[in-house]
Amino acid sequence: MFTTPIKKGAAPGFTLVEVIVSLAIMAFVAPMTIYIVSIGTKHIRSLNDAQQLTADAHFILDAFTYWTKQAKSVDVSAPSTLKVRLLDGSEKTFTASGDAIFLDTTPLTTNDTEVPSLTFTKLAQSVRIEFQLRSKRFGTTLPITTTVSFRNQ
Repeated sequence: MFTTPIKKGAAPGFTLVEVIVSLAIMAFVAPMTIYIVSIGTKHIRSLNDAQQLTADAHFILDAFTYWTKQAKSVDVSAPSTLKVRLLDGSEKTFTASGDAIFLDTTPLTTNDTEVPSLTFTKLAQSVRIEFQLRSKRFGTTLPITTTVSFRNQ
């Protein structure tokens, strides 16, 4: 068969010096690897957090834009409440309650997002919405301001 004969005076295996050097290298490399992986994991989590805030903002703005453009009239009874009267006579209400923005009784934000501020301002032919979204996990804040003009007035 294919075997390598052992030379006289040479023992198979590692020497004590080789084992100590390899352990010293691993003692340096292992913590560095763990540190780099943990930094990468934190960065990925913060990116996912920002993505969730952006998705919430898009969903809120889409709902706000859709119902405002369908409005026959709007009423800003309080800075954080917008009542939209539709052409068919029904009414939709945007409001901030607790940590969420609601459309009637349906929350427009996820459980991981809180809304520290929400302000509606009625202008001549449009409505301005200003709000902030903040992540409950990382504290990332996303300020949003937009204006939507009326289509049916």
